[in-house]
Amino acid sequence: MFKLFSQSFRAVSLPHLTLRAVSRPFCSATKAITDTKSTPPARICLPVEDESGEELVPERLYSMINIKVQGFEFAVLESYIKFVTTACEALGIKNGGRVALPTEFQKFTVLKSAHIFKKHRVQYEIRTYSRLVQIRQITGTTADVFLEYIQRNLPEGVTMTIYQEELRALPKLLMSQYEVEKPPQVRSKKKK
Repeated sequence: MFKLFSQSFRAVSLPHLTLRAVSRPFCSATKAITDTKSTPPARICLPVEDESGEELVPERLYSMINIKVQGFEFAVLESYIKFVTTACEALGIKNGGRVALPTEFQKFTVLKSAHIFKKHRVQYEIRTYSRLVQIRQITGTTADVFLEYIQRNLPEGVTMTIYQEELRALPKLLMSQYEVEKPPQVRSKKKK
């Protein structure tokens, strides 16, 4: 699901994440100036062109990434969720907090003996704990690096599922139809 890089997250230099091309509905190609201490990502839009005068390819934007984490050990799962939220805070990534999802119970009844004593049975129960962390307003490269970092630190017995909501610009055909179909502005009549 994710690209695995040959280097760990700590070895990745983060200055390249500060200037990237971002696609916004109101500008064709923009540059997001991301300083985690002062302005949130993709808030300042500037036109971006490379040295040859061509517009850069816009970067992916995600409005929300849901990280669903499941595990059988409650303490390990809670520790990992705390690690993910701490990593979000340290990197300046907006997160919507953690949500505790309902615990799933599975019960199995088996015979104590393999062939005889049908009345003697044993019940086993497996509990699956689930947590959800929501990450909001993140760029594609930041999301790739962050998700790789938390995936590499995934403990044994814990599974992680990612659900991404990507923002995309409207196609030019729809934008042109929207321009044509704009309702006329209603002028207010002055009463005398």
